[in-house]
Amino acid sequence: MARLVALVVLTSALACGADVRGPWTGTAAVALATSFGSPVGFVCLVAWDLSYGGGDLGDVAIDVRFPAAVQRQLVDTTPAGLPMTSPWPRYDEWQAWRPLEMTGQGTLAAMIARRHVVGSMGVPCNSKSTPLAMIGTELRIRWSDASARAEQIVVVREARPWVRVTRNLYGDPVLDWRATE
Repeated sequence: MARLVALVVLTSALACGADVRGPWTGTAAVALATSFGSPVGFVCLVAWDLSYGGGDLGDVAIDVRFPAAVQRQLVDTTPAGLPMTSPWPRYDEWQAWRPLEMTGQGTLAAMIARRHVVGSMGVPCNSKSTPLAMIGTELRIRWSDASARAEQIVVVREARPWVRVTRNLYGDPVLDWRATE
């Protein structure tokens, strides 16, 4: 007995300030974040807090692509102040996002179960004005639910001063948008 499985791909490109609309809703913006491993003491991030309005999710993948102008604004020294010996990756090409947590509420599996994905991806920028060059960063959200694979592209149009990824009382990741570091 042969089974026919239909693969449906929904693609939408949504420009957003902080508000994300579509099957995935929430906020996304670019900002600075404190980093003790950076030679300048901060990194430039795109951060998102997204909720899925559909049914149960099978899987989720998020990719990030920064505007080409960001590539020219990366630090050129190591955290120890030495010259870079190898080039940075091309951040103007799609880069897969993977949460750093391996256990607890911040794992991708836990966030998929809640249909609520919070995360960030950064670049080692050399100036506090770099987030302005990051406007236009794209998030590509790919997922599957009960019967289909789909994709939503979000174009980030808002820069905020600072962001910190923290935890609520239950251990869920949350974004703390801040006016100062």
